[in-house]
Parts: sequence; C-alpha cells; structure tokens
Amino acid sequence: PSTSTTYNWQRKQKTKRSMTEECPAPSTPPSRPVLPVEDPDSSWYILRESQPFLTIPTKQESSSTENQDITRIACISDTHGEHRNIPIPKCDILIHGGDFTNTGEPEQVEDMCRWFAELKENGTVQHDIICIAGNHDLTFQPDHYVKCWRNFHVRPLDDSRARRGMSNCIYLEDEGCTLKDITFYGSPWQPEFYDWAFNLPRKD
Repeated sequence: PSTSTTYNWQRKQKTKRSMTEECPAPSTPPSRPVLPVEDPDSSWYILRESQPFLTIPTKQESSSTENQDITRIACISDTHGEHRNIPIPKCDILIHGGDFTNTGEPEQVEDMCRWFAELKENGTVQHDIICIAGNHDLTFQPDHYVKCWRNFHVRPLDDSRARRGMSNCIYLEDEGCTLKDITFYGSPWQPEFYDWAFNLPRKD
C-alpha cells in the first residue's frame, strides 16, 4: 500500500480509539433478582438481606403529671410468638393487630395472655388491651382449620384450647368495643391468600 493509504488507515484507527476513550461503552446494569410476585413470602426471603432495619426507640418520656385529655394507644402485630421481645411504650390502650402465633399454637396464645396481664400489673398498659386474630392464627377459625391442618402440622392442634387461652384482653372478631370514649372495631378477614385463616374471595 502507498504511504497515503497507510496514513489514512492509521488516522482512522486513532480516531476510533479516541472516540472509545471519550464515550466508553455503557456498563452492564447490575443484575436484579426476579421476584415471585405471586408469593410474598418467597419474595421476602429473597429481599430481606438487602433491607435495612432501624432500632425501635424505647426511651420513655418522664412526666410528673398525667394529661387526662390524651389517650395513648400503642399498636403491635405479627409477633408470631415473640411478643416478649417487643418493647412496649407506656400507654393507655394496647392493640395487637393479629398474627400473635406462628400457626395457631395454643402455648403461644397462653403465654401472650400471661404477658398481657404482666403489662397491666407493671403499669405499662394503664387501661386495657385489644386483640384481633390474623391469618396465621389458624386455630381461631376452627371450621377452616379442620380442613387445612395437614398443610401446617403433623397432627392437629387443640383449637378449642387456643381460643380458651385468650384472656386478659378484649378479643374482637367482627365486633366492636368502646374504651375511653373511643370506639374500636376488630375484624380478622383478608383477601384470599393460600390456605391461611380468615380468607375471603378477592371479589368480596
């Protein structure tokens, strides 16, 4: 090839290198997990390691006088038998919004209700406690539990014992109550989700 041809070829190569350095190829986007959106439990197991958790503040405000015009309400839920590990602030009314057991275990119900009594005795809860079942509290829907227990347990749990164990609180199931001039209504029903308790068809 002639000197002119060689020069033109070298010039093109240099231009290509310059363009590559100035405009680098886009990097490959980080891979993201494909979540099974139809299964929230599995999605959570995939995501939980990347989720930040904040420590719940437990410092109590001190006051020499109690304001009678204020009703302090504390709400918890999804304790799944770990209720004694939950710090409860001083309050007038405590509400447990359901899922107090893993899968309806009577022992967890009984211990939670002993804990309720302790919260009242030590002054953490000044007035009363409201409790509502959740979809994990299978034994609180006996007509459903008799059909689905094999999906959760090797042998059926004593569902009547679980319900008898609910004490030291006001248990609400499609009913209401009034505490300190405030009306509360509790219902455990949810849109249908696998074989958990208190399912309703989503069209309802």
